[in-house]
Amino acid sequence: IAGRITLKTSPAAAMEARLLIEPELVSLAAEKATPEQIIELRRLCAEIRTVESWEAYAELDWRFHNMLAAATGNILLTEIQQLLNQVRRSVVWGDLDTPPPRPRPDYHSFAEHEAIVAGIASRDPRAAAAAMRRHLEATRERLLNKQQT
Repeated sequence: IAGRITLKTSPAAAMEARLLIEPELVSLAAEKATPEQIIELRRLCAEIRTVESWEAYAELDWRFHNMLAAATGNILLTEIQQLLNQVRRSVVWGDLDTPPPRPRPDYHSFAEHEAIVAGIASRDPRAAAAAMRRHLEATRERLLNKQQT
């Protein structure tokens, strides 16, 4: 199903969907995440900072975003996020500027992911959602800048 959707989805449309769905997911995750899920999210944030390639980054980023959805405790939302994540990986990731060989130590997503997890860990739905919106807006801005050059 993701393959069919990917063929019909632009990077801008994928980001639009993400901006509607993902802030609400993390808002719910802030209320429902288990302590173990929060530990795993923090572990993923630490591990992603150490990657040696963009491929490794993409894999951990994939796992991070899926874990955010799993932390809602809602299987339907988790499945929706996995579909969104598959489409995102196909139509957005390839259009982002990823200079080799790996993300720089100050890559914007590192701190943005940590801010999302901080909102979840502090059980603050608004902070988690706001952090996710900032993350997605930064990604969308990078995507638009690359498409204009």
